[in-house]
Amino acid sequence: MISAESHRGRRIVGTLDRGADLFDALRAVCQRHEVRSGELRVTGSLERADLSSYDQAARQWKPTRSLEGGLELLQLSGTIAEESGALVFSARAALMRDRDTGVEVVGGHLSRAVVFSIEFVIDSFDDLLLRRQRDPDTGLGQLHELLAATTATQPMTEPVTSPMTHPVNVNVNAPEPVPAPAPGPAPTPTPVFAPQIVVHAGDVLTHPKFGRTTIMRLEGDQEFVHVRLSNGRVVRLSLDVITLQPRGTEDGQRVFEARID
Repeated sequence: MISAESHRGRRIVGTLDRGADLFDALRAVCQRHEVRSGELRVTGSLERADLSSYDQAARQWKPTRSLEGGLELLQLSGTIAEESGALVFSARAALMRDRDTGVEVVGGHLSRAVVFSIEFVIDSFDDLLLRRQRDPDTGLGQLHELLAATTATQPMTEPVTSPMTHPVNVNVNAPEPVPAPAPGPAPTPTPVFAPQIVVHAGDVLTHPKFGRTTIMRLEGDQEFVHVRLSNGRVVRLSLDVITLQPRGTEDGQRVFEARID
């Protein structure tokens, strides 16, 4: 048994568009709001749902049952965690639909769903990182690590205050300032890379060798990152030899430029 307490978090609420893949859309929400671990609750209705149940004796999943049309969500809850460097959802759902013989209620592990009308609540555990892997005793994927998160919430850079924000008092009787000596030739400007930048899973990293990559997971105390390349390959990079520079956001994802020291 493992357990941990979360003392710092946020609550993200919203709706999803009709026709969207439920978990793809929720994953995009998590990336936009930098959610790495948390609890998920969903209400509404679905156009399609793929449900499955686990055979404990055989220690394997039974064939998926696909349901379509008029599916009301009686309950859907789950967890958000990291598995093999990716953000994953473990969700169970209870669904109701009208049949010729009356109302049918079904439930199980929800592996895929298509949205009809959905509202969601995500409770983000900002001070915990949940990691999931296959449990050898049951054969099921379950939480195996509850780690203290090392993410920072403060802004990356300090706000800049305009020098004209406050009025300037001028003493007309003050002596004229002595002109400063003429400056020499300006040095060639060099790019400035910000130190100690905290990255998260889901951020984009542009690398001089690998090009545009996506951060899948972090290792240690921001010591290494595992990134997915455009060809699907995952490589491990040491942040000790990389300097990062924020380059804004694209489609809700933070983008960083990497320079090899």
